[in-house]
This record gives sequence, structure tokens and C-alpha cells, in this order.
Amino acid sequence: MEKKQYELLIEVLRRLQSKGVLNKLILAGSWGLVLYRKYFDDSTLYPSLRTRDADFIIPAHLEIREKINIPELLEDLGFVVDFNRASNFIRLLHPALIIEFLVAEKGRGSGMSREIKGLGITAQPLRYLNYLESKVISIDIEGLKVKVPDPAVFALHKLIIMTRRRSEEKRDKDKKQAKSVLMHLLKKGREKDIREAICLMHPKWFKTALDNLEKEGETELLQRLKQITPT
Repeated sequence: MEKKQYELLIEVLRRLQSKGVLNKLILAGSWGLVLYRKYFDDSTLYPSLRTRDADFIIPAHLEIREKINIPELLEDLGFVVDFNRASNFIRLLHPALIIEFLVAEKGRGSGMSREIKGLGITAQPLRYLNYLESKVISIDIEGLKVKVPDPAVFALHKLIIMTRRRSEEKRDKDKKQAKSVLMHLLKKGREKDIREAICLMHPKWFKTALDNLEKEGETELLQRLKQITPT
């Protein structure tokens, strides 16, 4: 299934590229780990990835020159629109993949979806998403340049949100993914990357990340982060 998911995702990315919008979106969530493996040239980085969800962040100041309709663009691949009436946002469903569109929440708890007319979608607002937008890198994969959150930013974001998860399975996955990426960066001597990512965070958010590590008994990683925290 993972190979089919990967091939389907690549086709989705190719179609977005053909319409000139791939470079405007940020691929987030667990699929980012697949690209980080390419980025670090290390297939051992969180090797047990299994997910149907592919999340695309819509940047706050998105500019679309030519309008497209993403649901129509992907319809012949087998994607169908799933409309959440309660929150007024859509997902695109496929037996192998679920595509969601996300925007940073403007007001805490507002829950108001955002219509992206230029893409023919409505996006779900989430807290802390602006942090993922704060530092983005591009990774070459299958002849495409795909934007993803910086690995350190990705990992620290996971540590912030993990205790907000209702599902214990998702909380555990967030922790393992964050730990995998951060420990990888530390082993590679890339403390600077983590320090820069910390500087981009609100101090309260970083405290939440450290508190969550302490609650989970992740003493080694907790101490390593404290050692490189900017003064």
C-alpha cells in the first residue's frame, strides 16, 4: 500500500506543478518525513511510516494568478470530495490517500474555515500552523521541488501539539516522529538548525514542548534541548 500511496502522491504533486501552484503550497504532516529521508539521504529515518493523510498548508498571503479547481484536477485519479458541514471545509478522499487543506487559525478557537477561491477549496484552520510556515525548505523529489517545513520546525511543532491529540495512537506517533527527527539532527551536529527553530517559537510554546517531553519521560532529548536553548 505504501508504494501505491507514494506513487499517487507524486502524481498529485505533478498535477499541481503543471498548474503552477505546487511551489505555493507546503506539504506538511507525516508525508514530510518521506521527503526528509530524501533530504538527509537516510532511509532509516522513521522507517515505519504508515499514513493516508497528505496535508497541504495554504500560506496566509497566497497569490493565484490563474484560478484552478483542485477537486476537478484530481477527480479522474479517484478522489471524491468530502464536505464537513459542521466546519465548512473539504477533504479529498481516495482509498489510498486523504488530502486535506489547512490554514493558520487567525483567532484562537474561531474555527472559521477559509475559502480559497483560486483553488476551488475550503481549508481547515488550525492553531500553531503559522509556526510551520515560519521556516520552509524545498526538497527535490522525482523531478519536483516540494516545499516542506524545516525539519527542526516540523519536529518541535509535533512536540507542541502532541498532548492536544484525542487519540493516544496519534499522540504516540507525534512523539516518535519528533524524537526521530530531532535526534537525527543532533547526531548530524545540526544543533544550529534546532536553535534557529526554537528562536522562531513563542517562549510559551517552547515551554509546552519541554513540558510534554518531561511528561513522556524523554529525559535524554529534554536535556539536549535545554543545553542548546538560546539564552
